[in-house]
Formats: sequence, C-alpha cells, structure tokens
Amino acid sequence: MTQPTATLQQMQAWYDDAQSYLLTSTFSKAIEAMLPLAQSLEQWSLCDRLHAYDTQLHYMMDYLRRGAEDPTRKVSYLGLEEKLWCLLKQLGALLDIKQKCPCYDAQVKRWNGHHGVDTLQELLSDLHRSHALLSALSPQADPVQARQLIELHAQRQRDLFYYHLTRLSWQSDEQQLMLQALQGEEEGLPDDELCLALSAVTLSLLMYADPVKLDWLVSAYQYGRSWSVKARALVGIVFVYSGEESLTDRYPEVVSHLQALVDDTRLTTHLRQTILQIHCQYQTKTTQKRLRDTILPDLVKFGGIHLNPGEGEKEEPTFDPEANRQMEERMERMEKHMKELMKRTKRGEDIQYTSFMQTKQHAFFQEMAHWFLPFHRLHPTVVGLYGLPQSRPDSNLIFRILSTGFYCDSDCYSFCTVFSKLPDEFRSRLSQSDLPEELSQIQEADLLPADNFEHRMQLYVQDIYRFHQLFAPYKPLQHYLYANLPEELLGRLLTKPQRTELYEQLADLLLTLKDYDEARIIYHDLLLSEIHAPSALLLQKVGYCHQLLKQYSEAIRWLTKADLAQPDDPWTLRHLAQCYDQHCDPSQALVCYQQLDSLQPDRPELLLRMGVLCMQLHLYDEALPYLHKLYYLQADHPMALSHIARCLLLLQRYEESCSYYDRLLRKAECPADERVAAGAAAALRGDHTTGIRHFTEALEELGDKEFHRTYHQLRTTLKENGIDTSDLDILCNLTMLRL
Repeated sequence: MTQPTATLQQMQAWYDDAQSYLLTSTFSKAIEAMLPLAQSLEQWSLCDRLHAYDTQLHYMMDYLRRGAEDPTRKVSYLGLEEKLWCLLKQLGALLDIKQKCPCYDAQVKRWNGHHGVDTLQELLSDLHRSHALLSALSPQADPVQARQLIELHAQRQRDLFYYHLTRLSWQSDEQQLMLQALQGEEEGLPDDELCLALSAVTLSLLMYADPVKLDWLVSAYQYGRSWSVKARALVGIVFVYSGEESLTDRYPEVVSHLQALVDDTRLTTHLRQTILQIHCQYQTKTTQKRLRDTILPDLVKFGGIHLNPGEGEKEEPTFDPEANRQMEERMERMEKHMKELMKRTKRGEDIQYTSFMQTKQHAFFQEMAHWFLPFHRLHPTVVGLYGLPQSRPDSNLIFRILSTGFYCDSDCYSFCTVFSKLPDEFRSRLSQSDLPEELSQIQEADLLPADNFEHRMQLYVQDIYRFHQLFAPYKPLQHYLYANLPEELLGRLLTKPQRTELYEQLADLLLTLKDYDEARIIYHDLLLSEIHAPSALLLQKVGYCHQLLKQYSEAIRWLTKADLAQPDDPWTLRHLAQCYDQHCDPSQALVCYQQLDSLQPDRPELLLRMGVLCMQLHLYDEALPYLHKLYYLQADHPMALSHIARCLLLLQRYEESCSYYDRLLRKAECPADERVAAGAAAALRGDHTTGIRHFTEALEELGDKEFHRTYHQLRTTLKENGIDTSDLDILCNLTMLRL
C-alpha cells in the first residue's frame, strides 16, 4: 500500500523493523517493512525489485515445503540476503537525505524512478542546443536575451545533475549513451555539463556502489578531453574507493578496467596528486576562527547599518570629514583582509567553509547543483549583481579577485553572495579600489594554467569538501579524508616503491599540518614494511613525532635507534639532547650537546645550553669554559655574564663574581633579581655598603614579596653549596626594614 503522507518517524520505524528482521534472517517480514518505506520515498524501481525478491522467496519456501531437492538453494538464499541488505542500505541513504536535506527531497520527487534512455537523450540534446546558443552569444547582446539563455542552460544542468544523483542504477543502453557523451565534441557533452554530470555520479556513488557508474568514472578519466574532466573523474574514483570496502571482490570488471590504464604513466602521477590533495583539505581549523571572528564580520558589516541596499530613496550625500576618514579606514581593512584571504588560499588551505557558512541560507545555495555549477560571469546571480562583463575584465574588483585562479567554482559564487550584502555605494568604491601589489604578485607568479590537472583537481576537492561540511547528507567527510587510503586502489595501480613514496609524502603532509599522531602511525608502518635495516631518516621522523607529542621517553628510544643507524648526525643529536632535557635528564642531555659541539663547534646556543646544564649538575668549574667562550664570541652577552657571575659566586670567587656583576648591572635592561645576586656577592666579599645598596635598589624595583622570594631562592642555592649566609640574612633584614 502506498504511503504518500507517511511521516519521517513512520519511515524510520519501517527502516528499523526491516533492519532487525534482516539481522534474524526473517526475510518475509523484512520485505513487508521495506515495501512501504520504498513507496513513501517514491522509489518505484526498488518496489519492483522487492516484489521480485518476495516472489523468489515464496518459490524457495514452497520447494522446501514439498521436499524438492535444490542443490543451489543455499547459494540462492545467501544471494538473496546480500541483495536485501544492499537494497536496505540504499533506502537508508535516501531516508537520511530526506531527513537532512528538505530542498534535495523536493528535487528527488521531480526526478525519481527510471526515466530511460529516451529521456536522457532528450536532455543531452537540449544541453547541446543551449550550449551552442551560449557560445554564439556576445557580451554586448541584449541582457534580457542573455538572462533567458543562461537560465535555460542552468536549468538543464540542474536537471541532469538531479537525474544522475537520484538514479539508483544505470541500464546498459544508458551506459552506452553516457560513454558517447565522453567522446568527440560533436556527439559528446560540453566540458561544463560533463563536469556537472561527474559531480552527480560521484555523489550518488558515495551513497551506494554501482559498478556501471564506477566504470563510467574510469572511462571519463580515460577518454576525457580536458584536464578538468579527468580531475573530477579521478577525484570521484579515489573518494569511492576510500569509502567502500571490498570493491575488488565485488566488482572485478572495474578493477580490470583500471589495471588496463596502468601503462599510462600519468595515471599513477595523478593518483598520488589526488590523494595528497584530498588529505591537504584537512587543514581548516587554524583558519576558521580567524575568518569567523574577524574577516567575515568585517566583510558583511563594512557598510554599517544597511544590509539591503536599493530599498527606499537615496539621500544626497554630504561631505563629512569624520565619515570619510572612517570609510578610508574600512577600505584599508578590506584590502588587508583580501590580501590575507588570497595568501591563505595560495597556501592551499580550504578557507571558505567557515567564511561562507552563512551564505548557505541564501536562495542560490539551497540548490545543491550550484555547488558544482562551473562558474560563469553570465550567470543570473552574477549578472544581477555586477552587470554584464565589460571589455576590461579587471574593471571590477570581484572579477579581478576571481581571475587570480585560486578559487573553486563554489568560492566564486560565494564571493558574489557575500559582496551582495554590501551597500551599493561601498560596492562601487570597492570596484574602483586598487590592490596592485598583491594582485601583481599573484598574477606574475606564473600560476598554473587553467587546464592543469593538479590545479583543477585541487579546486574540485574543495567543492566536494565544502558541500559535505555544509550539507553532509552522506557519510562524514572525515571517513574519506582522515588518513584513510584506498588500499585496494593503491595495491592494484601503484608498485611497492610508488606506494612507499606516497605514504611518506602523506606522512610528511600530516606532519606539516601538525597532525603528529597520524603522521607517527604512517611512519611507523613504513618502518615495519622495510625488509632491510630501517633508514635513519624514518627513525628520525618517528622520534620527532613523539617529541612533538611530548612523549619524550618514546622519542628518546627512536632517536637513539636513529643515532645507531647513522652515528654523529647533528639533527639527531640536537633533538635527542632536547628530549633528554625535557625528560629531566641533564647529564645525558649534556653528553649529546657535547657530541654536537664536537661536530659543530663554537655555536653560541650550544655553548649557553651546555653551560646551563653543567650548572644544573653543580659542575661550575666545567660550566665556566663554555660560558667564557660564549662571552668571547659575543661580547657582553647578558646571559653569559649572568651565568659566569653566578658560577664564580657559587665557587666562592667573590672578587671575580663582583666584577662580572658590575658589567652586567651597567646594561640598561638588567633584570632586578640580578641586583639581589650582585648584592650577595658584594656582601660575601666584605663590602656591606655596596651589598645594602644593591639590595635596596632591588627592593624598590621588585617590592617586598618579590624581593623576599628572590632572596630566598638565592639563599637556598648558596646554602646547598656550603656558603654561610648569616651575614646576608642580617643585611636582608636591614634592607627590608628600610633602616
């Protein structure tokens, strides 16, 4: 019975019942629960399949009841179970989309079911006609005619998008037609429409696997005419293989198709680039707060009060010096934000998610197809905001920014939406503003050409990433991005050295992105996979990850192995010394620093650290040579002076200690606590007058509590080294009493 008015709660209950029945292999009851769910979702092809499965089940039970021998009964039973689970998974994905994307659900109702090859052929023909009209349209054409043609073009793209997205499977005739769309320019789809179709197929494959669609993606990479098409196809292949398990066993024909492409050397190169770029999009956390708290509020509030320009009568502007100054300041901030935005994008960060999160409420972004619609300056949204492009493309700030080539298609439309919130007068000023330095640097940087595969792939991954983050109708995107490599794909297409190189590149990328734990895991797996003795470089990287995670015991273990594999390596010794230092083992840290000093002598930072470590170990005589050398290399080095004076004080060489303290106190920025130590050295030398003077100056600068705390620390150190402090205690009391 059809349930057109079923609520989401009812549909969820049917789904839960079907799942529980399948878990107990009660197929008849499972089919009874799945039928009304499929009818409510208006998935009539699924209903037909359920009826067929029900008929098959009844025949099977009837044969069993009559005692008929059926040698294939067990195989048929297991096959039916697998088919029912697969169908339930499809229904669950559609139900999840219905719950999370109401706008999507409205489009599903328009394009559900099986339309057949004739409908698809009609759609493709209309797309050819609209594309031909758009190609012949000049920028100086009538704006009304331009708007009508663009709307027709965009509508056909949306229709094709939803058609592919909601189709559960392709028939053989439809596959042949879509293969023709990949061929020559006369019979095939234009690149823009083909990219949109590839986006739709990728998203539908993330819901459920279909070998025909997946094979078509492989064909799109093989026969695609442009790098843009190839990039979208390979991104889809990697996403699907990352999210689905056992594709090799289930669809060997697709794997065979992929293996036939292995001889194409570009495939392995593009595969590595795609995987690295997908993982690179994980870097968003550091930029989101900056964009959310600073950049976006400034962008949408630059105009002050008015967010809906054009309503009501405009008053004649009056000259206001203060308002003019404020406007100039806003313009400076605007240019600063734009430069920062472009720099962040140039570094490959996916910066747009937070900055444009609010724009998904805009009507334009309620259409999912717009997230994958190739950006066109004649699109109604763009034309409505900025008019038709003029003869000079750089006459408008928005076009100048978008022409830098760093922004993916949804970024371009998002920029237009953000700028639409600014008042007319402010937008006009922005269109005339100048960012010559930043734009010239970007345009002179020999940017990747428009057809470059890696560049197109990077932009498309950003579209996919943002779409999932904002709408997320499918699995969480982290399932695909977070250190999850398509093992089946890599094992089939890359040799072991190529896989090892890719894993190491990925771990290096995670290390750069400060995801130290995931990088450590990959480095460790690489070590386990090595047949021969592990390389010192990998051991260093594992130890470095542990060090950055503040796991100093593990870091010392791995760095020690690296030192054994490659003795006397300065990098290893330096980080090993740092780990011993943080692990509170100054004696071992000193040994490592001494080895490093023998390899890289007379480095000031090493001399200082060795001197400090000797002081921590109460080896003041050994500390002095390091500190004296530092003082010789860098005259009047304040830390060298301080530590030399403290060593001489603790060695009871008071005359020399006072001499060094005098040099230190003559410095303008000498810390006040050094005056306390200088007063103690003078008093222990017998010069009580100088001692009281230093104590008094320190007391005035530090205050009673801080002075007493500093003196108490110094007194404890002196007593530990066998120095009598009774005279110092008297002087300290006299000073604090201010007698």
